[in-house]
Amino acid sequence: MYESEAEIEDGIEEIAMPWVHNDGGFSESGLTNRGRRKHGSPVVAAIAIAEQRRYSEVYYELRTLQWDFTMRARSKRKQEHSGDPHHGVFVEVFKPYLLARGWLWTPTMGVGTGVTMHLDYEEVPDLPLLIARISKSLVTVINGVAQYTHDPSRDGRRALYGYFQPR
Repeated sequence: MYESEAEIEDGIEEIAMPWVHNDGGFSESGLTNRGRRKHGSPVVAAIAIAEQRRYSEVYYELRTLQWDFTMRARSKRKQEHSGDPHHGVFVEVFKPYLLARGWLWTPTMGVGTGVTMHLDYEEVPDLPLLIARISKSLVTVINGVAQYTHDPSRDGRRALYGYFQPR
């Protein structure tokens, strides 16, 4: 299966995760993105896709939480953030948000463990729905297929920090 996407490195076969283009409804939301991203916020899109909600609804909820977080932050870098989710959503904002909405967090890496799991077809848990936490982003995986604006797997080598699953 997916032989065309297989890569052989040092005798180990890696199968990249299949993906479909999905911006989570950003293009229909009417929101404009003044930042460098053309497809809105991948964090907002991942949550909108997984929860089957409107992009704009999730965006405004996260914007409010992000603004509150940046006002209370001690870090100068975080204080200077615009609060706009299109410029990034802090893990301190989206993780409690998802937990409060009933998602269960499962870490796949710990301090000093190194990479233990990749965003790879063979390594991702066989769940019907999950939100994978990868570097600087979230990606929804539905039945083993990533929903994203481009291929997020880096040919099966992208580290998977953990994942959220519905309770």
